[in-house]
Amino acid sequence: MQDFMKPELSPAALLRRCGLACSAGGAILFAVAVATAEENDDVAKPANLIQLDTRFFEVSDEAASSPPFRKANDTDVPGGFPVPAFLLTATQAGEWEPKLQAGEKGVDLLGASRITVKSGEKGEVQMTREFWCPLEWEPKVAGRAWNASVWEARKLGVSMGVEAVLGVNRVIDLTVTPEFARLQGCMDLDTKKTLLTMRPQGTPLERIQALPNLALLKDQHWQPIISTRKVQTSVAMRDGDTLIVRAHRNEGSTPGQARTGITWITAKVVPATAEPH
Repeated sequence: MQDFMKPELSPAALLRRCGLACSAGGAILFAVAVATAEENDDVAKPANLIQLDTRFFEVSDEAASSPPFRKANDTDVPGGFPVPAFLLTATQAGEWEPKLQAGEKGVDLLGASRITVKSGEKGEVQMTREFWCPLEWEPKVAGRAWNASVWEARKLGVSMGVEAVLGVNRVIDLTVTPEFARLQGCMDLDTKKTLLTMRPQGTPLERIQALPNLALLKDQHWQPIISTRKVQTSVAMRDGDTLIVRAHRNEGSTPGQARTGITWITAKVVPATAEPH
């Protein structure tokens, strides 16, 4: 019997040897035990994860009116508006990569992020900066300046909520909610006139996150003018596809500054070799 327990023997070999030395009933019990162990191994296997590589762009009207930021042949959309969300295959997206990396005219890359989630799990991408602005004011007293009594934090920049579910044949059901928030200026609550118009400098991300010079607003009764462009879309996409989502057009504070927010999301199924992040 000692030979039957050598670890190098396969379950089938062990079963054959047990068939020579054990009763039929014993062999059946052994076979059931092997099958149960194999089933438990399958259950213990970790599920695949979904990796989302995301880039946020702001593009000029000219860039927004042509591929890859506008779906080809979408002129029949009711009202003449471009399709708000569409898919590119891995091959189609790959053809545009060199141009995007080189920097197309009128295309500002705000930032890039990678998030990995479990199927059915929600995640979030944040590239924002807090801006504390007045929410409520103390009653005005003659001869005294306005004084804010309650302040609130608003987020400027880009963010996105995601939820991904992995289905059969590696099809990914993806729901995304990208949001672009930019401070346009500040308004006098008494006169309804603009106190401060933003003309930020720096990188594209720094410009969308730009804060006002609060010294210029001292003693003023004001509120921020924040342009928020938020859209939600849900699609079923194949492993490796890229989703393009167009946010609403931002008119800009001066002529020629209009920009359309674009979210570029490539979804891939990856092995569960690391924790989601």
